[in-house]
Amino acid sequence: MHQTKQGQSGTKGQVKGGEAAAIKQESPDLLAQAAAAYQSAQTARAQPNEILTLQRTSGNQAVQRLLAKEKPPAKSIQRDDSQSNKRVKETGVDASMFTLTGGDIKAPGKVTAKKDGATNVSVSAPPVTFEANVALASDVSLGSGEPVMTGPVQTLMGSTRTGVYREGGQPNGKIVTEKNISVGTVRDAQTSSDGTVAPNVVAPWYSAAVSINDTTPSTPVNFFDQPSIEMPQTMGKGVLTETRGKDSFTTSVGVKRNGQLVHLKSMTWEAPWDVSMNNFQGEGGTVPIGEAKSPPPVTDGPIAAQAMVSWLGFPTLEAAQGASTVQLLQNLAVTRGRDPVSHQNIAEALKTRSITANLVVDSTDALIGKDTITLYVQGQKMVNKGQFTLNDGESVSVTVGFQEIFDDMGSIDMSRIEFQATTKGKVKWYSHPFPFTGKGGELSEGSEGGKYRVECALS
Repeated sequence: MHQTKQGQSGTKGQVKGGEAAAIKQESPDLLAQAAAAYQSAQTARAQPNEILTLQRTSGNQAVQRLLAKEKPPAKSIQRDDSQSNKRVKETGVDASMFTLTGGDIKAPGKVTAKKDGATNVSVSAPPVTFEANVALASDVSLGSGEPVMTGPVQTLMGSTRTGVYREGGQPNGKIVTEKNISVGTVRDAQTSSDGTVAPNVVAPWYSAAVSINDTTPSTPVNFFDQPSIEMPQTMGKGVLTETRGKDSFTTSVGVKRNGQLVHLKSMTWEAPWDVSMNNFQGEGGTVPIGEAKSPPPVTDGPIAAQAMVSWLGFPTLEAAQGASTVQLLQNLAVTRGRDPVSHQNIAEALKTRSITANLVVDSTDALIGKDTITLYVQGQKMVNKGQFTLNDGESVSVTVGFQEIFDDMGSIDMSRIEFQATTKGKVKWYSHPFPFTGKGGELSEGSEGGKYRVECALS
């Protein structure tokens, strides 16, 4: 055992005689191959056959050193500074956050009038449009904040629409009446067929708004409007010969966030309604367009269709005298502040009008025989219309001129007509409300007794 250990110790790291001789013979070639393999490793990646040669000639450690040199460097992580360099706006909104292209209103064509069915006339403006694109500025990020909504915003600054009706439909004939429609300054919006705001439209937008965010930083914003008027072809003895007036608008491209609305661009335009007609057809003017000095002022509340006021106008006393009593009364109050000339003519024409009352006794107060009834009628003042003796089922008719019971015709819309019947000291009455178009009613107020009623008709 001891000899064996010595033998192993003596031969450790040594080469046997035959192997040594072989190395001596091959060493020039092997050294050349090793040098070539090393040189290749310095200039390019070593190929598999070169690595094997290097292993045979120089050992495993040389191969490991070579492979360590060939190990590709770790890839560095590149930081994306595209977001870090942006202004992060997580709340609020201002014009500097956006870029706007387009937004100029166009309205080629003219206002036209044409028949609409057998009884109406339609007067229409040409289509009014704009095309725009709203985008986040290149240096802006909304971060984790709410998105921005964008869309068209429009205020109707005012509207006056008048249809003129003349005798015989002659361009210079006598004016029988004028049909007027007026609206003040209100929010405007697209509507459904019933005149209410379209279901996908909420204030302040004229039409459905769209959103902008970091994922979708740009969006088109389009606008379309085409105002029109519907007028009857005839009113009484009058025939529609022309329309007058105009609609005025301020329209913008808006952005909104967190309850804050900003207008990126505002413009004005009008629909002019001055059109003369021949057989209910005609052509008017073009649509004036301009830059707005200020943005749309009203962006919430009722829209035009919900705020409009209409009335019949009478530019002359003769025109008012040609109207029915019902027409005069229905248009008295509405013309007071809007159409003073018509209001005055209506008040003057009412001086010749009256109301007829038929007093009916359904059952008498007396157990036997007739009731003796005194009838009083009161407006702004009271008048005694006489004493009548009536039995069950009997009636009497009286006519009351407006001038008998009203001192101021221009304010009778603030009054009632009261019918009072007295018999044997008992008083019963009925109040007939303005505009006095009802059929009448029972004299149910006051004392117990007989049952009386009045049947009313304007004349």
